[in-house]
Amino acid sequence: EIGLNGARIDCSMGGLSNWYSPIGLRASAAGLMAGKTVVSALYQGFTNVNPNAIILPENFHPSPAYAPVTDVFYDMPLYRCIYNLNQRNLPIAQYVKELQAFLTAEHETSVEGQLKLRFLGNHDTVSWTFDAARAQKIYGTEKAKAMWMVTSWIDGVMFIYQGDENPSEYHLQGQNLEEFFTEVIKDKRELLPNTLDIEYVESGSAIFAFRRFNEDTSRLVLINLSGEEVTYSLNQAPDVLASIGNYTNGQSSITLGAYAAVILNQ
Repeated sequence: EIGLNGARIDCSMGGLSNWYSPIGLRASAAGLMAGKTVVSALYQGFTNVNPNAIILPENFHPSPAYAPVTDVFYDMPLYRCIYNLNQRNLPIAQYVKELQAFLTAEHETSVEGQLKLRFLGNHDTVSWTFDAARAQKIYGTEKAKAMWMVTSWIDGVMFIYQGDENPSEYHLQGQNLEEFFTEVIKDKRELLPNTLDIEYVESGSAIFAFRRFNEDTSRLVLINLSGEEVTYSLNQAPDVLASIGNYTNGQSSITLGAYAAVILNQ
């Protein structure tokens, strides 16, 4: 009646994890399936009217049972992984290695074809829980931009919480990043669509590296998560398709400036 084209369903997991069932309390499976039943009813209601509706349940648990009624998985596990890594104050090369290990495991155990919502902050985490702050405050502007490139250019759906693009519009502190996000989104659409698979490449350094590929296309994405220049060795001369930040080409290498990124035809 009012033309809605989708819904985000709050706290749809039915309850937090509970790996045992004390006397008088339900086990997690019952709570999760209760949440799935509610989501299923909403999903059916929307799709009966609009088969192209998008349903986004706030489900923290990557339970395959939810997949048939979830168009985009609310990837809180990735956010919590990043949060935990930040708390450990790791050397940046170890930080990159562990983040890639998590993403590899997540990719290999996910429901095939299901997209994930990737974010550095949502309405809860910017206000009252976890860091209770926005990405620019947590990381500083330049590193926040590098982390947004990670969450935007890997597979999935990038999510920008309102105000991150231009904090002044919401009476917040921070730089206007409208031009930055416009460029990131353009590169995502043109060079790194979700039709491409993903494989993470261990660099042994501060460079977060991954391939996006199919039978006809191969892109190598390099994102420097440090404030120092880092050189990455290649097996051929670099063929740069897009970049954000400073870089220098070598004969068979590329050097990225602080928090810079490139997308290579490789």
